[in-house]
Amino acid sequence: MLTCGRKCILLNFQYTLLTMLYWSGYAVIFGYVSAYLSGKGLSNTMIGIVTAVVAIASTILQPLTASMIERGKKSALRNTIMVEALIFTVTDILLLAVHAFPLALIILLYAILLIVLQIMTPLLNAVGTISMQLGLAINYGLARGFGSGTYSLTSFLAGKLTGRYGIDVIPVLPGIAFALLLVLLIMNREKLAGLSHASAGAEKATVARTSLMKKYPSFFIVLIGAICLHTAHMNLNTFGFQIVQNKGGGTEELGLAIAIASASEVPMMMLFGLFRKRLKPVMWPFLAGIFYIIRTIGTMLTPGVAGFFKGYRT
Repeated sequence: MLTCGRKCILLNFQYTLLTMLYWSGYAVIFGYVSAYLSGKGLSNTMIGIVTAVVAIASTILQPLTASMIERGKKSALRNTIMVEALIFTVTDILLLAVHAFPLALIILLYAILLIVLQIMTPLLNAVGTISMQLGLAINYGLARGFGSGTYSLTSFLAGKLTGRYGIDVIPVLPGIAFALLLVLLIMNREKLAGLSHASAGAEKATVARTSLMKKYPSFFIVLIGAICLHTAHMNLNTFGFQIVQNKGGGTEELGLAIAIASASEVPMMMLFGLFRKRLKPVMWPFLAGIFYIIRTIGTMLTPGVAGFFKGYRT
């Protein structure tokens, strides 16, 4: 059993802080994508097209990025994360400065932010999992729980700020979060450089990917179910602002709804290590699917904002 001394506590603190800063930026950019783009004059159809293009681009770029890291040198993972954080920070600053620029440029900049976030998610997860594989006592559930808590707080603050100052302040909080994240990455660049795949491990991972479908043909069914759940989840998140408006709310109510939903994740995230010992792994996707269905139906049927808060939390 791994013990956690002073060095371990510091490592967990740094990884938790990294996670918190990342999800702070994610909360606002993804949570308010519809509010921002509709405020810039885009129709619901165009917003759907933009998010679809982002999803396609992310689907293509994520495996390409992973392949590049696997084939790269020891510090490839660290360098990729730092470059992504830098791209996000610079793009976010540009977005704050282009109020009078053509709408096409604003859409492009926002799309870049969305794509970068999608690419970074598995990379930051990899930092935690590789650390654990190397024998470092990283508490991933605790870090992710604090990430959800920060997601909740940032979403609430963003709702208050947009309600008072308008949608142009949406990039402010993500810009601050990622500037701090970039500083944290630079300060810990030597530690991050050591988190790399071993050649043998990379080869085994490649073999595992190619043989997965052959060994577990039922995985296709699980994959289809996951795609359906994720589609419903992303539709609610993407058009959350329009849903709130339809029920009589605005950006402040959207921020509160996201904050409530994120806060409700925290206990499960932090205690998942304990819960998973009580229930078979196969049951967790099943239970999650049930709650996704309840959330979707509840969002459709609830007549007002108060009911939407309850449904969004589920």
